[in-house]
Amino acid sequence: RASGRLKRAEERAGAEAERGDDEERPELSVAEAERRLAAAKELRAGWESVRAAAAWPDALSWPEWADLVEDKLAPALGAAPDWTLFSTVLDELRSLGEVSARISGGGAERVPRSRMVATLADALAALSHPEGRFGRDGVTILSVASARGLRFPLVIVPGLEEGKFPSRLRQDPLVLDRERRRIAPGRLPLKSERVEEEKLLFAMAVRAAEKRLVLVASRLDESSDRERIPSGFFLRAASAARGAAVGYDGLTAESVPGFRAVRLDRIAPPDTVAAVDESEVRLRLVARDPRALPALALEEPALFAGPLGFDRARWERSLTPFDGRITARDLRAWIAARVGPAAGPVSASRIEDYARCPYLFYLKRVVELEAWDEAAPALAWEPIERGRVVHALLEAFLREFPGPGLRETPAEVLQERLRAVARARIEAARPPGIADLLWEIECDRLLEALERWLGFELERSTQDLDPAFFERPFGRLPGAEDQPAPSVTAGRHRFEFRGRIDRIDLSLDRRRARVIDYKTGKLPASMSGDNGTVLMAGERIQIPIYRSALSVLPEFAGVESIEGEYLHLEVNDGEIRARSFSKEELESAAARLPQMLEIVGDGIEDGVFFARSGGSVFEEHCKWCDFLRVCGKDRVRREERKAGDGAVERFGALAAIDGLERKE
Repeated sequence: RASGRLKRAEERAGAEAERGDDEERPELSVAEAERRLAAAKELRAGWESVRAAAAWPDALSWPEWADLVEDKLAPALGAAPDWTLFSTVLDELRSLGEVSARISGGGAERVPRSRMVATLADALAALSHPEGRFGRDGVTILSVASARGLRFPLVIVPGLEEGKFPSRLRQDPLVLDRERRRIAPGRLPLKSERVEEEKLLFAMAVRAAEKRLVLVASRLDESSDRERIPSGFFLRAASAARGAAVGYDGLTAESVPGFRAVRLDRIAPPDTVAAVDESEVRLRLVARDPRALPALALEEPALFAGPLGFDRARWERSLTPFDGRITARDLRAWIAARVGPAAGPVSASRIEDYARCPYLFYLKRVVELEAWDEAAPALAWEPIERGRVVHALLEAFLREFPGPGLRETPAEVLQERLRAVARARIEAARPPGIADLLWEIECDRLLEALERWLGFELERSTQDLDPAFFERPFGRLPGAEDQPAPSVTAGRHRFEFRGRIDRIDLSLDRRRARVIDYKTGKLPASMSGDNGTVLMAGERIQIPIYRSALSVLPEFAGVESIEGEYLHLEVNDGEIRARSFSKEELESAAARLPQMLEIVGDGIEDGVFFARSGGSVFEEHCKWCDFLRVCGKDRVRREERKAGDGAVERFGALAAIDGLERKE
């Protein structure tokens, strides 16, 4: 191939020479002429070298063939950008000599020239050519499997901790290895074989390094602050470097060549390591003498004002701009105009977010920070998507049996129709990439929960309340016709609400109503039985808002008594649990709601957005928060330190107003 390219280049050069002086040519600079002359001389020398291939030996060993090819082609192609890539093929030829010697158990094998040429052609055909900057310069981040067959001057393999790489061995809980062997011996993959697969992956990662290999194991899990130990792969590599077995206690720079331990609490690199930028120079000065920090702050006030202010603020007993209090008037005005009571119609969930955690409200509603979504194979339905599907299929099913139709239709007919509606809706919402078996389990769980829901509805159908309205809108919703909106005056604020009521049941005389909000999660322990209140210190205000909506919607003008209910379809265990509230409880909640909304409205307009680690509905709601990593690990200590601030104490009055004990 190389000789063919050289020959074509020579022919083109000859054709250029035969054109003569009659054809117009652009003027050449001296530098360009010298470059072309040097290229022509190099081309001629390379061509003569390749022409001499006819005199190459008939047989050599693999290493000798690799050396000969390199000697012949390097003068012509050594300066080419792809020569480094081609040299990996020559390395493979040399390695064939070692393989051949091990197999034969003797000396070097004599390889015919024809076999060498065929092997070289196969290796070149399988060679991957780098596109763009990949494989040429910069840093390439790949999984171990993706790096298969590639070579890099430097390879860094992180995550060599026990249970991470290699991963912790877990058998498939649905089909164990012994059952796989019984079902299809030798054909179904076994989880126990994963260990051998990961050994191969680790070996591939090691072989990808041409000059330097760095293996990294962390002794601390930063997400949980728990200690970790290096994996067996790391220990075997350390043992190979030492030439003897190494245990965890033997991982020291003195006993393992090339081993280095880096302290996580060291703020600056050691003096033996060169600082890479100005920030490391500053850190080194501060590490040597803490008194250097004030001096640096005087030299660079703009750079150090923020960090020093944060360090002082964390020890104060009141909220500061660093931990939950916005003091800039223009920014507070912008936030109030954007998400405050005067911003227009609000949903009940917006108020609930602030009552749950003001900092959550700030990140979600003000900054509009989105949760980090890591790409991963779908193992189950996302709870939000499952809830959306359940709402839609229940609405579609109940619309077919309005009024007394649910209790007047035979149960067998209802069950058959519910299954048909559910299967159609569920299949249309199947998450991409989920395994068939996992999806079948998800469907069976949901269908079982729906059957129990139908039984629950039929059992209480004698209460003289029949499903009448579904997803009834109220207020001004985007993309929909404006509807009457309930409003609440709270101090200097006026809240106008909007939303959709999941379901409204009416009595035959239309004087009694029940508003229902569907939930597909587990009923919290704080609200089970007779626990909790209607408002839950502002964290659950949907039912009271739905009650207010019925008072302004014209078709419910004759309703005299309104009840409320959170209906939980607990899909994981198939249980149906309802938390019901009487007419008197809703009336009492409506009387308390303005006081609570006043605290929420004042907090938003005054820029109070501190982090709260525990709520009234879920005592440890941080576990399920999308912004847990943003909040920081010391959130509980920060909350305790700032508990005496006036704004924090006023926020705590939400629980007192609602008759709940304040959580410390």
